[in-house]
This record gives sequence, structure tokens and C-alpha cells, in this order.
Amino acid sequence: MNYYIFRESFDTTEIGRQFPQVQNMSPNYPYNHPNSVWQMTNDRLDFTPNLDAFILHGHAKKTDMLSCVPISFFNNVLIKSNLEVLWDKCDSSPYQVFPASVHYRKQVLSYILLHFYTHNNEFVDFEKSHFCYRKKNREIIENVNINNQQEYEFKWQKYIQEELDRVPNTQRPQLRALVLDTKKINLDFFRLTNLLNVYIVSERFAELITQYEVTGAKLINVKDYKIRI
Repeated sequence: MNYYIFRESFDTTEIGRQFPQVQNMSPNYPYNHPNSVWQMTNDRLDFTPNLDAFILHGHAKKTDMLSCVPISFFNNVLIKSNLEVLWDKCDSSPYQVFPASVHYRKQVLSYILLHFYTHNNEFVDFEKSHFCYRKKNREIIENVNINNQQEYEFKWQKYIQEELDRVPNTQRPQLRALVLDTKKINLDFFRLTNLLNVYIVSERFAELITQYEVTGAKLINVKDYKIRI
């Protein structure tokens, strides 16, 4: 089975001349309030965020899924409210659903925000994937073998601690080529984090994207995905 990276579209013929399509929330949006988009974390939220309203840039086009500055796409998907059916029809990692409104010129559009709060790095075949160490300036220091998730997590936490301690010349473990352990995968939609902040989808989910003619989204076969170091 093929798996795909699921991301926002960069195609200006589809999304318009502005990327991300949403640059700001509405005027006078209370960013400092406890339920604002600034308070959203990677974890499960214990409050309902105020998502009224996202402002679609005048140079952008309306699409089913919108790229958005005020929230991180790495764990939030802003999509038309009728398209939650895509996730209903598949086996997905857990998520929360929040109503959202999008203002575009004189229109008020109904969207939802899907907030994903777990990740599935265990679906990576660490032994077959390629890793390296790199400097802050992105210079590659050396290739490194990482045999399992625990080994990667150890190296990642060591890097984070050294950053906090301001250790000079820290070496970040960097994924260069992703290989999935397809025997372990039991979801149609899931998220990777740290080693690569992306959503991965199955052929089943990809077929639904095509069937529903979802605009604003792009699929890239994992085998063809080029990781920028």
C-alpha cells in the first residue's frame, strides 16, 4: 500500500496569490484572552478556542482546506464543515472538532478546525530511514544510524536539553529519508512529529480526497517526498 504526505497546496492557480491564505484573525480579535488561538498547544485542549473569525486574504481564493498563519498546520486542519466526513469514513488518530468561521470580503463561511493531539512516530521504520546530525546553519556534520524509536527519542531529548543549556555547536538529529513500517500502521490518517512534522494518509484516505474533489490540499507519495535539510 502507498502512503502519502498530506499538506496544504502551494499552487497559486488553486489558492490564489497569497500563501498562507489566512494571515490574520478579525479586527479586535482578543489574542490575549485565555481561549484565543495563541493559547492552543499540541496537547488535547481543555477549552473551546475562539475561532471567530479567520480572515481570508483578498488575494487568496476560497478552497476547502485553508492554509493559515494564526494556527499551526502541524496539528490543526482548517477545513469546510461538511468535509469532516473524510475522517468519519476512515480510521484516524484522535482529534477534537471546533466550529470556525471564515470571513471573505462580505461572506461568512462555515468551517471547522480539526485539532490533532497525538502522534505516531512508532510507524516509522527507523532502521531503514536515513538520519544525520546537522548544525544550526543546516550544515550536515555526519550521517548517523538510528535503529529504533527509543534511540531517536534519546538523541532528540539530548539535543533539546543542550539547546536549553545553551551548549555551543549542538548537533540536531535530522531525518533525511523517511521509510514507514507499513506492517505496524493501523490508521488511515496520523501525524509524525519532531523527526518530521507531517500528516501521513493511506490510499483509502487519498481516494476520498479525490472522490470529494477537495481543494487546497496536496498529496505527495512518501516514496517521492524530498526532505529539506
